[in-house]
Amino acid sequence: MTELAKIMDGKGTVAILAGNQNAPNLQKRAQGGAMWPLNFRGIKVIDAYYHKETPQDAAAKSSR
Repeated sequence: MTELAKIMDGKGTVAILAGNQNAPNLQKRAQGGAMWPLNFRGIKVIDAYYHKETPQDAAAKSSR
């Protein structure tokens, strides 16, 4: 997330692609992402989106 913030110059809007909703590691990714704006006030996290873990499903979620 820190690297993304650098690329975004500390401002913008992101969504978290979180994969399988039942996977504990991906739940932690979503939780951590939700707390991310506390460190980068210029970046807004829209939401975490869970999806089947295929490139096609990830692309479909990110294009909405």
